[in-house]
Amino acid sequence: MAKGQIVTHGPICGGVSDTGAVFILRTDTAAIVQIELSSDSLFNNSLFTDTIDSGNDSDNWAKLQVSGLQPFTRYFYRAVLQNTPENKQRYFYTFPTIGIETNFQFLTGSCQQANGDPNSNSGLIFPIMAQENPAYFIHQGDWGYPDTTDDEQGQPGNYFPLEYSRVQASYRARFDTLFPINDLLAVTPVAYLWDDHDLVNENADSTLPGIPNSLLGYQNMFPHHTLSSPSNGGWHQFSYGNCDIFMLDNRAKRAPNVDAFDFLLPDSVLFNPSPEHTILGQEQMNWLKQGLLSSTADWKFISSGTPFNAGLRACIEMAILAQVFVDTISTPFGVFQPASIAIEISDKWAGFPADANELINHVIENNISNIIFLSGDTHTSGIDNGQSSLFPELMSGPLDRSNSQLVSFMEELGMYIWNSGGHNENQSDYGNAYGRISVIGGDSVILEAVTENGNVIGRHVVQNGYLPPARAGVVGPQRLEFGEIEVDGTAGIQGFLVVNTSIETITIDSLNISGDPGFLAIPQSITTPFDVPPGEKSLVAVLFNPLSGDTSNAIVSVYTNIGEGVIYEISLNGVGIEVSTIDNNSQNIDQFALFQNYPNPFNPITHINYFLPKQSNVKVVVFDLIGNKIKTLINMEQQSGFKTVEWNATNDIGKRVSAGIYFYDIQAGDFRKTRMMVLLK
Repeated sequence: MAKGQIVTHGPICGGVSDTGAVFILRTDTAAIVQIELSSDSLFNNSLFTDTIDSGNDSDNWAKLQVSGLQPFTRYFYRAVLQNTPENKQRYFYTFPTIGIETNFQFLTGSCQQANGDPNSNSGLIFPIMAQENPAYFIHQGDWGYPDTTDDEQGQPGNYFPLEYSRVQASYRARFDTLFPINDLLAVTPVAYLWDDHDLVNENADSTLPGIPNSLLGYQNMFPHHTLSSPSNGGWHQFSYGNCDIFMLDNRAKRAPNVDAFDFLLPDSVLFNPSPEHTILGQEQMNWLKQGLLSSTADWKFISSGTPFNAGLRACIEMAILAQVFVDTISTPFGVFQPASIAIEISDKWAGFPADANELINHVIENNISNIIFLSGDTHTSGIDNGQSSLFPELMSGPLDRSNSQLVSFMEELGMYIWNSGGHNENQSDYGNAYGRISVIGGDSVILEAVTENGNVIGRHVVQNGYLPPARAGVVGPQRLEFGEIEVDGTAGIQGFLVVNTSIETITIDSLNISGDPGFLAIPQSITTPFDVPPGEKSLVAVLFNPLSGDTSNAIVSVYTNIGEGVIYEISLNGVGIEVSTIDNNSQNIDQFALFQNYPNPFNPITHINYFLPKQSNVKVVVFDLIGNKIKTLINMEQQSGFKTVEWNATNDIGKRVSAGIYFYDIQAGDFRKTRMMVLLK
């Protein structure tokens, strides 16, 4: 061996099957390398890969493969450099023969090593994961954050994969021998596919440049299984005994997230994705559907960088509805406009309903059982048994980041879509976490979220035979706060949504309110029962007209045909304020304001009041629930002061509109505000 020649990275094992494996390593200078393997740690009766000159790669990486191994056998391995074996050795187990039932455990996780995050770059979780002795580890993306070449450096568009040398640098950082993930990679094989930050950039999609270089780097510097379409993306599949694992690439072929929205103004949107709005692309979708259909495995795991949970669709719609009530929302990661939150959530599968529905339809119509989703991306953990997610889902992370507390935040807003634990509002351990999946032969699968402190913060057991429900939906938010409302004055108004997330129509049979008087629930259809078709939503307005100056609490029980015994409950809270106790500043207003219409609900006439602090061009328009313009009430320049405009429940051509829920919107200069009203039959 020439002086100074050393292995700087690896060897790392991946691409394992019942009879073979793939290895990757890097040397400091060009060298002849191979991998030595043996079933004993003394390397008696060794096997060797072919030799490769690492100098054939511009950064001295070498990718080596071995075949002819025995199934379900531990193999020790080490690098051989210029015919001299290294002292450092590692090991892995080959997989069982395909189809064999066995009990085993594997781990998942995402999001690590981000510069600028004070809670990153420690890697304390990986030695703990290594102690689990997993059969393999699936890294679901954001493995390092190489995209700091652009926005964080003030250079928008300077995406890291535009230069292949930066892709090479990302793999050197990924396999840095001093980082604790090496403790885990020394005892188990790894499977990996990127998410956004390690493909191109934040919320990456197919329109961004540099994807071919990221794909090339993955093929040259990662020990992956055989790719299904290597020139188009990273999706692939592998098997472990009675399990098939489908690794999805939900970045390289996706449409831009914002294409799903109609922009009414820069800070006001409607969710309106076209049937062509895709997260996978048709080639990958066809591959996934065919793979699931032809699979004979007891368990089918789908690894997706971003969560599938269909309940996130309701979160998108709730954020859009919030545009009516608030200008901004405070989150654990900053203060944002509701439109920005809706667009961010649309980065998940819920932002691509055509693809989600195509997959759900295929699975239900072909009676394909035992599909489980594994996901990451969100810097937090959550588990759902399928009630909201349709497929049982384990969302795990972060491995090495500040916790986003996204699940907890959603629950604070009344959105409970991860019903089997995780980093929820009842949790105090918001440290790093990983996913642990225990396969109990053909009987069941245990999904767990485990923190680096050893706490199991979420758990669900999937029994053999699970199928996603054909009728499913999400009702939320499940908590409405009205604040202080004047007694015998204009009613406070809030709303919750019923969103159909599966393939059959759901029926809301009745809405029952129990508790203190003063609350009234009025569905979009005005009466019950009412139907919500697949993929659609329906709004229920809730009015609070307090009868006394006191705190009022009630529950709306939502009875549906979704499943036997499934009743959704919405908690209602408000405070009645006597007129005499109100600090009435109505004559001292010095800013633009839009007030609640009166009466509300109404039939057939209501009045809309607003205040102009200065002379302005004013436009007041009535819209329906999906954003269609019903009537322009005023469009003219007005002097400052309090103003009133009347609506008589007709459209622009004078035709009476149907009863239901409507929005009225004012634009006056740079001011814009929207409120909700209810027209009765």
